[in-house]
Amino acid sequence: HVLYSFRYFARVQPKVRCGLYDDEDGYEKLAQTDFVEVEKRRWKGMDKSFVIKVGETISAKGKEVTDKAKELAEIANLRSQINICEEVVKKNYMEIGRRYYEQHGSEPDEFYEEQCRAVRNAQTGIADLEEKIKELKGI
Repeated sequence: HVLYSFRYFARVQPKVRCGLYDDEDGYEKLAQTDFVEVEKRRWKGMDKSFVIKVGETISAKGKEVTDKAKELAEIANLRSQINICEEVVKKNYMEIGRRYYEQHGSEPDEFYEEQCRAVRNAQTGIADLEEKIKELKGI
């Protein structure tokens, strides 16, 4: 009761043209038939609407996946633009703070006094550490 698969026909015996079926007397050889005809007979009993529905479902799911991938790419692009804008804001905030400190660091407003003191302490620490490095190098 074996029909050779398409792979067998294509790989092993590409020129073979036969199909077998079982009748009451046992196996009989069908008339010389292309493998395609054997396959057509196999699919003949299938409901074509089912095959069409499967094809439509696969197409719809493929479109959904494509649309989702485009959406995710767009979101990634927008997040990248947001990150760039946040970096611009951060750099400008830092520049504003640096300018304020340069102009008012020695006598800051009460609101900025603690931050200016922290900057002065850090600068003093940096100077001390650089001096130690010079001493170790013998400069």
